[in-house]
Amino acid sequence: MAASLSSLSRADMVQSMATLLDELGLEPLAARRPIELSGGQQQRAAIARALVKRPAVLLLDEPTSGLDDLNTHIIIRQLERYAATGGTCLIATHDHRLDRLQHERIDFNRFLPVERHLETVAD
Repeated sequence: MAASLSSLSRADMVQSMATLLDELGLEPLAARRPIELSGGQQQRAAIARALVKRPAVLLLDEPTSGLDDLNTHIIIRQLERYAATGGTCLIATHDHRLDRLQHERIDFNRFLPVERHLETVAD
């Protein structure tokens, strides 16, 4: 459905979705509804939905939150492919497994005041 809302032709949409489902390991699950998928499968399906529209910029909030290393690696690999084709990813995350994706990093913790109860932990 996400692809049908984009400006892609039907043929491009079908090809793009087939490629993404294959690359994300979701092809055997293509006919299932999201509620029937595991957490990792849902995360990968969300990435596929976002990428099928071929956006210039992809905004991701904790795209690997709660995922095991294998699912995280699959998502990282897909985001690397996206970036290699000129796409830009803006990722908000605490997951250091995604550090290898960065070209530039902004650590907002450096700019925020530390709450008083955390000052002793930081020492």
